[in-house]
Amino acid sequence: MNGSMWMASFWLFLAWGAFTGFAFYCRRQELSTIGYRPVAEGKVVDIRTEPAGGDRSRGEFHDLHYAVIEFFADGKLYSVKSPESEFPSIYYKGQKLNILYHKEDPEDYEILKPGRWSMGAKAANVVSFLFLIGGLICFFLAARG
Repeated sequence: MNGSMWMASFWLFLAWGAFTGFAFYCRRQELSTIGYRPVAEGKVVDIRTEPAGGDRSRGEFHDLHYAVIEFFADGKLYSVKSPESEFPSIYYKGQKLNILYHKEDPEDYEILKPGRWSMGAKAANVVSFLFLIGGLICFFLAARG
């Protein structure tokens, strides 16, 4: 029994190391797709409505809904309009967003949405934490005898 607990703790710690390494790999891949552009935390301060023009004005929903986002870049506050306009708005007041902007022109930005690498890193962190807890439990049970 004691030998099997040592083996279980060894394999659980090994799995913990593998999943932690995978989480670091996912995070590195995510950062390589972003590049080295600065990231700021933005906040949706308002949802504005503008009348739609052209063919969209004949539709069921006549208005376009834009989020007004504020973020700081190089110590200066920028207030920009979201590039997407949908009904209903996909953003809400007070929502925090990660803004990826150009250092030369912070008003040229994009909203950073979590991608598959970000989701993979989060999942790997959760699984690695569970393997760590399981490994510690097995280790202390084996050490206790």
